[in-house]
Amino acid sequence: MTTDKVQQLTIPIKGMTCASCVSHVTHALEEIPGVKEANVNLATEKAIVGLDPERVTPSVLADALDDAGYGTEVDKLTLNIGGMTCASCVHHVENALTEVPGLLSASVNLATEQATVQYLSGATTLEDLRHIVADAGYSIDGVAGDATDAEGDQDRLARTAEIRALA
Repeated sequence: MTTDKVQQLTIPIKGMTCASCVSHVTHALEEIPGVKEANVNLATEKAIVGLDPERVTPSVLADALDDAGYGTEVDKLTLNIGGMTCASCVHHVENALTEVPGLLSASVNLATEQATVQYLSGATTLEDLRHIVADAGYSIDGVAGDATDAEGDQDRLARTAEIRALA
């Protein structure tokens, strides 16, 4: 069952050079079932898409743009996740992350206590990710490789080594 709920998603688009490109991108997006409207702007190289989130995922939009000969800008982050103790926790964190608008993929690893996410550039923020993970009962304790989280990374590595030694 679908709803009449419309979500707006801003998608950065690579490869547009003229008004004809705008027309091609608009057509490619509006042909996707569940897309209500697509407003494409050549100057900003972005499309604002109104969609039914139950019928259309960001991955479907990115694939349609790729098929039309254009691309999207994608960001990737590896997040340190706190509070996970089992495979069920992994499932809860992954499910929570899939609710983030613009998210293309989320992979959570219990052993490293990390989640790797790929999302459309500008579609979400670290704070958005923190809130959704916190609502699921876990925490984002920093971004892996971030110099400000070096101490947290050391603690995480020590726990991982201890777990391996006990196994």
